Amino acid sequence: MAAVGGVPTCSEVYHVYQHTEKANHAYAAYAIELEGHDAALEVSSNHMVYVGESYKDRHAVRAASVMVGDRLVALQGSSVVTGIKAVAVLDLVNVLTYEPALHVGTNEENPVIVSAYSYNEFYYHYFYATPLRAAYSAFGNRFEAVQLSVMKTAEEYVAKPFLRAVIS
Repeated sequence: MAAVGGVPTCSEVYHVYQHTEKANHAYAAYAIELEGHDAALEVSSNHMVYVGESYKDRHAVRAASVMVGDRLVALQGSSVVTGIKAVAVLDLVNVLTYEPALHVGTNEENPVIVSAYSYNEFYYHYFYATPLRAAYSAFGNRFEAVQLSVMKTAEEYVAKPFLRAVIS
């Protein structure tokens, strides 16, 4: 998330990744209900969300760690978690942006701000997302097929083993 004219805004999307490995299975996810929001925030159990009073004092935690009463960071301050339900979703999509934070439209005027990442932000940003940002910067969308190939290789042989070692 970046500031444009003092107003927080999402940065450019450089990669969208559709998870397809579990085509015949559902992913474990959570529907997090928030005070003042029209719809629940649905994220995978590993997705990083921000707990805190504001974006400035945010702390990234896995969605599986969120509890009723926590405050999730929103565009204008924060919103209280009023309910959490385990849900199964058939597909997941990763949206990667230059600044690794996303506005999620569960409230049109005060969207929730979540991480673009589903693991430790520091490690994910530098060991997984950096090669993709570099490819996008160099080649733009014309290079999408190669980006997918690079991403798959980086995921299988660098990011997954590294993140497994760090998380374990």
